[in-house]
Amino acid sequence: MKTLEKEIKDLEAIKRNNDTMNKAYSSAVNALEKVDDGLKSIEKVQTYHLKALINMNKVIIDDAMENLERELIINNGNKICLGQVYAELTKMFLAKNDMNGYELHLMLAEKTLISEKKNESLVDLYINLANKFTRNEKKSEGINLLKKALYILENIKEDWVAEQYLKIGAIFSIELNDNELGLELYNKGYKLAKKYNLKDIQVLLMYYIAFVYSYIGKRRDAIELFNKIIKNNTKSLSLLHITTVYMELSTLYIDLNLNMYKINSMIHLIEENIKQMQIRIREQFEANLILIKCRYYIKINEKPNYILDELDKAKAIYEKYLDSFRFSNFDLYIEMLYGDIYYKLNEYERALYHYNNLINLSRKYGYRFIDKIYERLSKTYERGGNYKLAMEYLEKANSIMISYDNSKYRDKYAELYKNLEVLQESEKTKSEFFASISHEFKTPINVIYSSVQLLNLYKNKDDREFMGYYLKYKNNIKQNCLRSFKLIDNIIDASRINKGNYEANFNNINIVELVEKITNSITPYVEIKNIMVIFDTNIEELIIKCDVYMVERIILNLLSNAIKFTPKNGKIIVSVNDKENEVEIRVRDTGIGIPKEMKDKIFNKFTQVDKSLNRSKEGSGIGLSLVKSLVDLLNGKIYLNTEYENGSEFVLNLPKDKIVEEEWIDYKKEGYKLNVEKISVELSDIYDLYS
Repeated sequence: MKTLEKEIKDLEAIKRNNDTMNKAYSSAVNALEKVDDGLKSIEKVQTYHLKALINMNKVIIDDAMENLERELIINNGNKICLGQVYAELTKMFLAKNDMNGYELHLMLAEKTLISEKKNESLVDLYINLANKFTRNEKKSEGINLLKKALYILENIKEDWVAEQYLKIGAIFSIELNDNELGLELYNKGYKLAKKYNLKDIQVLLMYYIAFVYSYIGKRRDAIELFNKIIKNNTKSLSLLHITTVYMELSTLYIDLNLNMYKINSMIHLIEENIKQMQIRIREQFEANLILIKCRYYIKINEKPNYILDELDKAKAIYEKYLDSFRFSNFDLYIEMLYGDIYYKLNEYERALYHYNNLINLSRKYGYRFIDKIYERLSKTYERGGNYKLAMEYLEKANSIMISYDNSKYRDKYAELYKNLEVLQESEKTKSEFFASISHEFKTPINVIYSSVQLLNLYKNKDDREFMGYYLKYKNNIKQNCLRSFKLIDNIIDASRINKGNYEANFNNINIVELVEKITNSITPYVEIKNIMVIFDTNIEELIIKCDVYMVERIILNLLSNAIKFTPKNGKIIVSVNDKENEVEIRVRDTGIGIPKEMKDKIFNKFTQVDKSLNRSKEGSGIGLSLVKSLVDLLNGKIYLNTEYENGSEFVLNLPKDKIVEEEWIDYKKEGYKLNVEKISVELSDIYDLYS
C-alpha cells in the first residue's frame, strides 16, 4: 500500500502518461483486492481516489465519478481528504458539462477546502477550472475563478505561491491574450521565487517572461533573456523547455535577420533533443520545427516546393493532436506560411485564399497579427492588379496601427497620470515625514546641547557641586542619545529592507520563553506610570524558527507604543497562543486607541497617528512600517484587531516551521539573553518614563 500516495501524486501531476496510468491502475486493482470491503481505511479511500484519477485521464467520466462518490461515502466518516474529493467531482461534472452538478460541488469544495485550510488545493482547483473554461471560449467564467485564486494568493506569504502566479500568468498571457497582466503576475512570482530561493521556478518564470517580451514586440529583450537562460540555467529546465527556448530563439533570429549563421546549428541541436522525446510529444515538436525551417527558407529564398510539402506534414500532425497540441496559435502560423510561400511563388490567388483564412483565425485569437494580415492582403492584391482592394486593406492596416499607437499612448498617459498621483501623494507623505524627522532629531539634539551648556556654566564649581549638576542632567543626555540612536537605526534598517539587503538569521527558539522575557523586561520602565503588564499563554513551550533580534525588535516596538499611549493605571496584556499552523502573539493595551480613519494606514511608510509638530507623544512614523517589513521577512502576518475598542490590539502570526539541521543554535537549551541597552533604546522616545 506504500505506493498509493506516490501514484496519486503522479497522476495528479502527469495527466497523459499511459505508463504511469497503467502502473497506477495495477496498484489500485491490487490494493482493492487486498482491502477488506467492510474496512473504512485511508488505504481504501486512496484506492478509490486513485482509480477515479485513472479513469478521468482515460476520459471514462462516469466510472471516475462512481469511484469518487464511493470515496466520498467512506470519507464522510473520517473527513480524510474530503475537500480534494469534492474538487475532483467538480472537475468531472464540468467535463460532463453538467453545470448544476459543477456549481454544487464547487461550492462544497470551496467550503471544505477553506475549513481544512488547504489554500494551495483550492487555488489549484480554481486554476484547473479556469484553464478549461478559457480553452472552451468561456472567458468570463475563467477570469472570475482566476480572480478568486489571486485574492487568496494576495494574503499568503509561502513559497508555493510563486508557482501559482506562474500558472495564472500563463492563462492570462497565453489563453486570454492579456500580456500586460500576465507579465505583472510573472514578475510577482519571480520576486517570491527569488525570496524563497526556488531556482527552478525562477528559471521557468524567466522563460515565460521572455515569451511575453517576444509577443509584445520587445524581441531583443526576449533574445537577451533566452540567451541568459541557456547560458546559466540549462540544468534547471526540462528537455522540453530547453528545446522550446532554442526554437523561440531561432524564430526571433529569423524574424529580425540576426545571427543567421547560427540557425543551422541550432536546428541540428533541436533535432537531437527531439529524438529523445516520447512519440506523442516528439511529433508535436517536429511539427513546430518544420515551421521554423519553413520561415528560415522563406527568408533566404530557398526550397519553395520543400516548404509546401513540409507544411502539409506539420498540418497533419496538428490535426492529429488538435485538442492537446502544445504550441499555441499553430494553425494561424501554418496558414500565414502557406500564404507567404505562395506569394513568393507568384501564385497570388492561392496566397489570398490563405491570407483571407487568416482573418477568421486571427479573430479566434483576439485579432492577433491582424495588422500584419491586412498588410499581406494589400501587397498581394497590389501584385494581382486589384489596386482598389490593395488600398482598402492598406488603409485598414494603417488605421489599426494608428489606433494601436493611440491606444498605447492613451494607456501610457493614463498609467503616467496614475503614477503621478501616487508620486504626489508619496511626496506629500515624505515631506510630512521629513518635517517630522527633523523635529525628532532636533528635539534630542537641543536637549543634549542645552544640558552641555548648563554643565559648562558649572564647570568651575567645586567637584561636589558640579557632580550634583552632572547627575541632574546625565539621564537627560543619555536618554536623548539613545533616542537619536533609535531614529538612526530605524532609518538605516528601513533603507536596507527597501533595497532587499536585509535578511533574517533564522534559529530554532522557544517562542513562548522569548516573548515572556521581552514582556517582563519592560516592567521596571512602566512603574512610574503604574501600568500593569500581564503575560498569558496557552502553551509552555513551542520551538519555531525565527530571528531573535527581529522578534525582539517587533515586540519591543509594539510594547513601546502601548506604553506611550496607555494612561496611568492602565493595562498591557501580551498573550501567546498555539494555533494549528502558526503561533499567535497578541499585544493589547487599554490606551487611547487608533482613530478609525488611520486604521488602514498605520503600517504605511511615514504614517503617524498624530502628525502635528506639537503632538503630545513623540514618534517618527517609521516604527510600524518597519515592524511590518520585519514580520514579512519572518514569513509572518501582522494586523490591527479593529474589533477591539478599549484601546489597541495588534495580532502577530508566525509560522510553526522548524529548522531540523543539528548545527543550528537551539535557543531552547541556551535561553534568551536580555540586552538591557537595546530595551533602553527602543523605549527611549517615551518621555513619561524619564520625567
